[in-house]
Order: sequence, then structure tokens, then C-alpha cells
Amino acid sequence: MSDVLTSRRQCLEFYSKEVAKGNSWTDLCPYAIAETLSTASCQLPDATDPYTGDFLSTVNAIEVDGNLVRVCRGGAHRLLAHANLDEYEISPTLPAVHLLETALHMITDDPCKAVVGSFLSVLVPISHRSGTSYFSSASFYSPPHCGFFTEWADQFIAPSVVFPTPCWEAASDNLYHEALHQQLIISLRCNRLILCHRPGFETDFFVDVPWRNVRWHGEQAFHGFFVYSRLAQYRYCLANRTNVESVRATLLGAAQIAQNCATTLREALVKHPDFFSRNGLLELENYRGALPEFS
Repeated sequence: MSDVLTSRRQCLEFYSKEVAKGNSWTDLCPYAIAETLSTASCQLPDATDPYTGDFLSTVNAIEVDGNLVRVCRGGAHRLLAHANLDEYEISPTLPAVHLLETALHMITDDPCKAVVGSFLSVLVPISHRSGTSYFSSASFYSPPHCGFFTEWADQFIAPSVVFPTPCWEAASDNLYHEALHQQLIISLRCNRLILCHRPGFETDFFVDVPWRNVRWHGEQAFHGFFVYSRLAQYRYCLANRTNVESVRATLLGAAQIAQNCATTLREALVKHPDFFSRNGLLELENYRGALPEFS
């Protein structure tokens, strides 16, 4: 879809021109971008890491599709503050971190590899202070290009699929999930795709989400459609790739669930054509919702 950004270079061009006011940025630094968006200043205190905001952060950088994705091994507390994750803490020793890093090396399917490499710059392993986290992965408008992953990130995938044991396939699904959200967030930030960018636009209409027993506003529902429609295809590709029968069966079931979620959201969204640009409508209208036969 032409209104969706497709590369890290496009993101940097937008941030350098529209956010940094002509100051050239050479990489996607979540903390620096978040601070600039919230304070309109590009100046950070000396020795502040522009990726995490901490002075003593450590990361493991892994190349994905020609770009570096940084896995936090310490620091990043200021990223938590930007995301309002006050009840969580940085947990670099989570067992899930190993499988997240494995997944970064194992991702070979396009467009998953391109989307993760282009739109996720920093991964932050976290856990709830109570000892049990309430989600497997999450990302937000701020900090951008940052994904937060809990102890469940290597076994639980959206909306409620559980693998028999932790595996890199589950981790890669969560990576792709959050990267897709970030791809759409930056595309919307460029005033692309969805037309309604006026105060209060999020209350224009709501969509029932039966698998969550909640209602999502229009933009949130489009996020769900955008992500689930792509996760369905990716899960099918992973199922074709794996030799582990239990993983294959879980992925095939998860692909069908994602397809059903996307179809439900699409059927609700097409009832509000004035909310979308021409390309946004085409994205909805062209969705066929059919997975190929598995062999």
C-alpha cells in the first residue's frame, strides 16, 4: 500500500525534516525521538544514550535486513517512563531474551524481516513487579520504534494463542506484531493512510472486539486489522517452514484465528468509508481473508 512507509530511511527523512527541524538523524533512536516529540528540543544531556535515555545502558546489537536492532541488557528505565509502564521493570535476564535474539537471527521471511529491521530499533525485556506480566509484548506511540517484551514473549501470541513450549517462532511473531504497529504509527504520524487527524477523531466511531470483550476506536481497530491481516500470512509461512509438529499445528491454528480477527475488524471498518483515504479504503476492500491450503 503506497501510503505506508517501507524503510528505516523513509522514517529518518521524516524525522529529520518534520521533527528535528533540519537536523539530520542517522538512526532511529527511540528516546531521542520521544523527547523531541514531547519537548520540541533535540538536545539531550551529555552522555545520555539516545536509544534508551540512560547513562549506563548496555545492548546487544543484531543486524536484521541491513539495520541494527538493539536488545537492552541494562538501562532503558526512561523508555519505561515514556510508555507509562510504571508497574514494570527492566529484566535483561529473562529466558525469553535468548529466544528473541534467536528469532532476530532466524527471521528470513519477507516482508517480516524488512518490517522488523526497518521499524524496530530497540527491544526492552520487562517483567511486572508482582512477578506475573499481563501481556507478551507491547509498543506505543511513545517511545517510537521500541518494543517491550515480557516473560511470555516466547510462548504466547495474540490474541490468546499458547505454544506447548517456548520457541523462537512465538518470539518472531511478537517481534513482527510490534514492528507492524510501529510501521503504521510512523505512517500515520506522516499524516498518511487515515484521513481523520483532528482533535477527538478517535471518538468518531467504535468497533466491538469480541475476543477482547472491549470496544476499539476507529484508528485502534484499523491497527488491529493491519496487524492481524499480516500476521495470518506470516504464521502460515512459519508453519510451512517448521519441522516441529506441535509448533506447526499451533501456527496453523493461530493463522486462522488472525484471519478471523482481521475479517471481523474489516467488516466493521468498511461501514465508515469517510474515515479513510482512498488507499486506506483499498487496503480494506482488497483484503481477501483467505489462506492457501497447507500441504
